[in-house]
Amino acid sequence: MAFFGKYPFTVGIAKIYPLFGFDLNFNISCKKDGENYKENLDSSYNFHRHYVAFGVGSDVYVKERLFLKPSLLLGFQMNKNMGSAATKESGFMFNLGFSVGYKL
Repeated sequence: MAFFGKYPFTVGIAKIYPLFGFDLNFNISCKKDGENYKENLDSSYNFHRHYVAFGVGSDVYVKERLFLKPSLLLGFQMNKNMGSAATKESGFMFNLGFSVGYKL
């Protein structure tokens, strides 16, 4: 789940906008080699990740109402894990997205 604010600038057939917001990842389960991975970690380990993120996106109009929507985000993890496996985490998120939209 993500919440972002954007401020679009029109440049020709495209709208380009900076993005800033929060990305919340709630993991329900985790398996490794077919076994429940969470049981192998101590009870203080948290699978949820919360990021403050920023980036850039664009709406490139192909037709009057049809547009392509590429985006690039970089996030920094706000919550840290206390378990023993937490030392192997980087604390960063990189997200490259591409979607197609239709304006009603």
